[in-house]
Amino acid sequence: MKCPRCSADLIVIEYNDVELDCCSSCGGLWFDSGEIDVLTEKSGGRRAIFRPATNVREPRLRCPMCRSRMDKRYMGVENPVLVDVCPSCDGLWLDRGELEQVLERAGATDPIANHLSKTFGGSRTHETGHENADSSPSA
Repeated sequence: MKCPRCSADLIVIEYNDVELDCCSSCGGLWFDSGEIDVLTEKSGGRRAIFRPATNVREPRLRCPMCRSRMDKRYMGVENPVLVDVCPSCDGLWLDRGELEQVLERAGATDPIANHLSKTFGGSRTHETGHENADSSPSA
């Protein structure tokens, strides 16, 4: 599969019974349908809650699985994270640093960030270029 952000090849990493497709170039992560819930629950957090993101100027990415245009969604209730969700296959794309934000806001511990940091070296957290989801209107 190709990265929807930078078109580099995605590398498959198995962690905690979840196969993550990771871009070693831009640091993004692809989750097949339901995988984020498995990872969040295994990390002690709550299931993900999504709501539509309106008035987002960021371009829609193409799904690396089915090539459909992904929808922008806010993930989480308080201080939501702007993510990309495929309406066709229900896959989820997270840019670099967004997984840590999602797990933190879901009340989960963050062992995956440490694992990926060891695998690829250096910190995975940096500016993603996303609009600030904190300024989104309340649901």
